[in-house]
Amino acid sequence: MIVHLPHWVKKHPNVDTRLFSSHKLKCRVHCCNHHGEPVDPIPFVVITGCAWALCLSFVPLYLDLFVVSDVIRILLSVVLGLALTCWAFYQFLWTADPQMRESLSPGIRFESILRGGIIFTVTLIGLAILAVAILHRRGMVV
Repeated sequence: MIVHLPHWVKKHPNVDTRLFSSHKLKCRVHCCNHHGEPVDPIPFVVITGCAWALCLSFVPLYLDLFVVSDVIRILLSVVLGLALTCWAFYQFLWTADPQMRESLSPGIRFESILRGGIIFTVTLIGLAILAVAILHRRGMVV
């Protein structure tokens, strides 16, 4: 992929366009499934990044409600992040079928994304209710 500069950058008097034109930015990532067919790595990267962000930010705080030690909390967060990374690799890279994406209509793909978002939201709300119930039982929340 070659990055093209916007017209306002080329015309701006304080920007030396030679800095940009001498360096052509190219990004080529070759990811293949277990059959050797090229697949898109972006879903894997997005899911893995979100999983690590959630694991390292929410799991230690949530486990703090159960009075788990700091080392165990971080260790469990990393183990959960690694497990989710392995799952995402298997799901989005290793067993991915490039022809499957082309055969599915955008409506079906949107419906599956929406279903995943609803499941994720219900899970977070359930965990929040459970945390508030635990705190209320301990007398920390009125």
